[in-house]
Amino acid sequence: MRKGNLWVCPICDGYEINGAAVVVIGHTRRALREAEFLLSFTDDVTLATLGVELQGFSAAEVRESLRLATSPLLSHEPMPDDRLSLELTKGRRLERVAVYSALGCRPRSNLAAYVGVRLDQEGRIPTDAHQRTNVERFYAAGDVVTGLNQLGVAMAQGEIAAVAVHNDLLAGAAP
Repeated sequence: MRKGNLWVCPICDGYEINGAAVVVIGHTRRALREAEFLLSFTDDVTLATLGVELQGFSAAEVRESLRLATSPLLSHEPMPDDRLSLELTKGRRLERVAVYSALGCRPRSNLAAYVGVRLDQEGRIPTDAHQRTNVERFYAAGDVVTGLNQLGVAMAQGEIAAVAVHNDLLAGAAP
């Protein structure tokens, strides 16, 4: 990550890898969707589980245009142009690939669940257009909310929530 050899956002970086060989590291349906999304930038995409079992989908569901590598990683070597060479078990090598992490994140939504906020299947908090949850006067923003995990999005959600809090408090105030 520090040396720039690991990519994290295909939405932000997809055009930079246009046409290059890409490896998406992950084993969940979300990782599969990310790999499929990258097919819009290149036709050379491999989903690598690094030896972890597939979760939420089967190998039969992987598109023909997408390769699946399920072997554990033995070693990696940084290459020029923010690329890596990966050596997997069973003698498989993936040379000069752009590597994306699709290992996911764990939203810290325990407090929200404790007070009765509804969570989606990933433990994220669904909100309305004003960042309100299903619990009155409980708002959510950022990575814990369903949607893009991006700083700009989180900042905008925080601003939207602040305005909603202000307006909701004014609406509840006595005249």
